[in-house]
Amino acid sequence: MADDLPDLIARIYDAALDHGLWDSVLNDLAGLFADGHASLYLLHESDDAATSAYEALAATSRWDQPFLDSYAQHFWRLNPWSERVLTRAVGEVTISDALVPRPNLERTEFFSDWLRPQQLLSGVGGTFLRRAGVSAHISVLHAEPMAAKETERLAEMMRLLLPHFARAAQIHQRLGDVVTQRDVLETGLDRLSIGVVLTDPTGRVSFSNRVAESVLRAGTTLRVDQRGLLAATQPGETARLRQLIASASIILDDPRLEPGGGLTLSDSGGGEQLAVLVAPVSRNRPLLSLTQPKAAIFIAAPAPANQLSQPELRRLYGLTATEARIAGEVAGGLSLKEIATRLDVSYETIRNHLKKIFMKTRTNRQSELVRVLLRNLPAIGNRTAAE
Repeated sequence: MADDLPDLIARIYDAALDHGLWDSVLNDLAGLFADGHASLYLLHESDDAATSAYEALAATSRWDQPFLDSYAQHFWRLNPWSERVLTRAVGEVTISDALVPRPNLERTEFFSDWLRPQQLLSGVGGTFLRRAGVSAHISVLHAEPMAAKETERLAEMMRLLLPHFARAAQIHQRLGDVVTQRDVLETGLDRLSIGVVLTDPTGRVSFSNRVAESVLRAGTTLRVDQRGLLAATQPGETARLRQLIASASIILDDPRLEPGGGLTLSDSGGGEQLAVLVAPVSRNRPLLSLTQPKAAIFIAAPAPANQLSQPELRRLYGLTATEARIAGEVAGGLSLKEIATRLDVSYETIRNHLKKIFMKTRTNRQSELVRVLLRNLPAIGNRTAAE
């Protein structure tokens, strides 16, 4: 039996990554007992006078479905072990007879109408997690009472498994939180009126929002090549784009250095040029993050219809008319020299205005400014919608 534990522990961690495997894990656990029936369940502590806790079965081994249904509908309320389990310490393992003496158990409806028809007469269980009024437990019920030595051996095995169940549950919860955050983020990105593409350091696309998908499908300025890499329609522009993606993917120790950058892409279909800004997704490097997106590519056509509304920029951030125009041009992908030429002022004048924009928007770099403006795009709007 001890030889089975390493494989069982490995499967517990597999289930942390794929919740569909929990039933299989419990089947394996139940198989270590004679006619064992295993369950993983949660107890939600209650202030209700009628019950001290509400129970939810998270996963079970192979069990006759009618008995599971009757337990979920009725018998969980009659389970005399539940109230005792609420006070069990995390990591503690108990034998069923220690929770409720056998003579007392046999006088209950739970025993006579649910346990005895299944020939489930004894059990062992443990608590592996407790947080904010919710506790998680593992239980194995089996047919006949065992000799004291065998019972203790099985209890010790359960004690060895509990820390792994606890860690697997924590991993599962963390992954669930990440998936929820990702779904919320993707939904928000799809609502933006600018394109967003996430790539790895080579330019391999891992995500594109609704607007970016439209641009990529058109393929006249940006496309995904046969290798799955982001590419422009002009080879020289592709090389420059991938250089920016590579530089944005490098995690810099010096926060004064700014990776990524912007460029304007030609439209092979004769349409307007496309402004693109490349910025790091994060300056943190998680261990073994082999597939995590490293670069974010923001796509916005610099036509007036896609420029940010200057009145809204002034209202939201207290910018002057000139500062609002410069902020809008930066968000549209123009360089400071291009903005200076367009406004017919010196480069230093634009830099001085930009410093004031940074102060008012509480940003420190151009890429950070663009992210702030694009993040508030639904509130800022564009010239067509707002003016």
